[in-house]
Amino acid sequence: MLHLVEYRLRNAISVSAATEKDGLSIIIPLINKPAVEPELAGKLDLNASIRENLRVAAAILVMEISELTCVVLNRDSRRQIINEIRRVGARIKR
Repeated sequence: MLHLVEYRLRNAISVSAATEKDGLSIIIPLINKPAVEPELAGKLDLNASIRENLRVAAAILVMEISELTCVVLNRDSRRQIINEIRRVGARIKR
């Protein structure tokens, strides 16, 4: 869903936060919360690896991991996530 924000499309999700300098260190893990299909709501674990979450998603959706498409902003800060998704074998739409 984040690509909707990037391209100013309908149904976009955006989050803003304001804090003192260095105050976002506690909030940053929440930024990685995935937007998922209704069947996956509450089924993925933010503390689990991308590999594990994609395995769970594929099993619930009765698909192969290679059939899953992940949407990730094309940013340097997301490079590690993008690389892991590719290693696991899922597709990426940026």
